[in-house]
Amino acid sequence: MVGQAGISEGQAMHTCIAIAPDGTPYISYTDGARDNKITTLKYAGGAWAAVGAVGRSPYFASSVSMAFGTDGVLYTGYAGTSGCRVERFTNGAWEQLGVESDFYNARTASLAVGRDGAVYMAYLDGSNDFGGGMRKYVGEAWEQVGPLTFTNTEASM
Repeated sequence: MVGQAGISEGQAMHTCIAIAPDGTPYISYTDGARDNKITTLKYAGGAWAAVGAVGRSPYFASSVSMAFGTDGVLYTGYAGTSGCRVERFTNGAWEQLGVESDFYNARTASLAVGRDGAVYMAYLDGSNDFGGGMRKYVGEAWEQVGPLTFTNTEASM
C-alpha cells in the first residue's frame, strides 16, 4: 500500500492512476463523499495531498482517466451528465480544454497524450449506438479523429 488507508471519506470509485515523469504517483477517482465528483491526489512527503480542489467537477462522473503530457502537465478526462470533460493542471489550477458540448452524450472517457504533446480522448458515443469515437485537442478546440464512430455496434471500454 502507498500511504495511509482511507484516502477518501466516502467510497472511491472509477479509480485511475498515473505516474508523473518524476516518479510521483497520482490517483483520480469519483469521490463518494462529494456527490461522486472528481478528486485527484498525489503522493508526496509520505502522504496523499489534493491536487486542486477535492470534488472539483461540476457534476458527478461515471468514469475517469488521467495522463501526463511530455512536458509533465497532468490531464484528467471524465464522463458524466454533460458528456466528457478534459482538464489540465497548470499554475496550481485546473483548466478546461474545449467545451463539453464537443462530447455531447459521450460516455466512458479514455484519455491519452501523444509523444508530440497532442491530447486525445476516446469515448462511447451515446448519440450513435454507443460506438467508439475519438477526438484530438488542436489549438482551442476538439477535432474528430477518423469517422464519427469507429465501430459498427456498441463498443466497450
